[in-house]
Amino acid sequence: MTAAQVVGEAIRGAAEAREVGGLQVPRAWGERTPEPVALARAQDAGGGHPCRDLVPRPDLLAAALRGLGEVPVVALLGVRQAGKTTLARQATAAWAGPTAFFDLEAPTDRQALFELLRPLCDEPSRKAVYLLTGSASWDLIRGVSETLAGRVQFLQVGGFALAEVGPANLEQLWVRGGFPRAYLAGSTDAWARWMRSFAQTFLERDIPGLGLVKSPKLYIRDSGILHHLLGLETMRDLASHPRYGASWEGFAIEQVLAAHGEHEAYFYGTQRGAELDLMLLRRGRRWGFEFKCADAPRTTRSMHMVCDDLGLERLWVVYPGDREYPLADRITVLPLTQVAALRLEPQNGSRHCR
Repeated sequence: MTAAQVVGEAIRGAAEAREVGGLQVPRAWGERTPEPVALARAQDAGGGHPCRDLVPRPDLLAAALRGLGEVPVVALLGVRQAGKTTLARQATAAWAGPTAFFDLEAPTDRQALFELLRPLCDEPSRKAVYLLTGSASWDLIRGVSETLAGRVQFLQVGGFALAEVGPANLEQLWVRGGFPRAYLAGSTDAWARWMRSFAQTFLERDIPGLGLVKSPKLYIRDSGILHHLLGLETMRDLASHPRYGASWEGFAIEQVLAAHGEHEAYFYGTQRGAELDLMLLRRGRRWGFEFKCADAPRTTRSMHMVCDDLGLERLWVVYPGDREYPLADRITVLPLTQVAALRLEPQNGSRHCR
């Protein structure tokens, strides 16, 4: 089947969701109430049918629907197994008009598809909207951007965030990571089996020949993958490991970025020894984050140095506890569970922490 036929089939809609020409094409659902995202649990060793859990992702769904209201095409980008297809299906169910989505990882002529979508997007009488799912590879982004410039919005889809699974599940999210099937695995053994398979695919097929190089900061963004590579399966394993603090830092950084966006995010370090784990630049103002896996973090000379160097609006020291308290002027200890509720706005007319 040609790309033109695939697009035509998708626009007309089908009675059932199915594979058409190697592309996943759901029917045009029409107006429906969106359902919570259903994600399959990994099967336990005993076999049987996998369970299903409901993990709503309202912010991502709202962003996808908002994008479809502004442009003809929304591209959901992210690593494999992050939940892009589930989100696409939920968005098509919630959209009132005709919709179609295409899996760009499937074998097909992507460029031909993009070329056919372009005139459809420009049609004055257009009623349909389109969702694309694929990896965040530069080649894919460039192909979409060049062909559908001005007609597409990109939405990054990562693993589960703490705001989605809830504060009570912080430890499970930290240990298992945010990939839906890893987080929802029915047992530690099931999690380990899924991670072993995924890591093998990720390291041997997606990024062949990967080697470590010297870098000021290197993070494995999913804490579950890090723990699998370190041979850790439980919180007890993690708590006694030398990389315990580094694991917390990477996990907490990921939650801040999930809550406040990945754009203009920086690590800061100087030869004088001043370091800042994360700085976010928002509307010309600088906000700092340090991550400490301690019961009662304290202020350090480095914190005061980066405040002076960068003129931070505020510096938050993020830890796994449950109590917020001040350390110094504009330096505050903050539980990770409160990060998503932060408002990055200046207060009290003062621009700098001291």
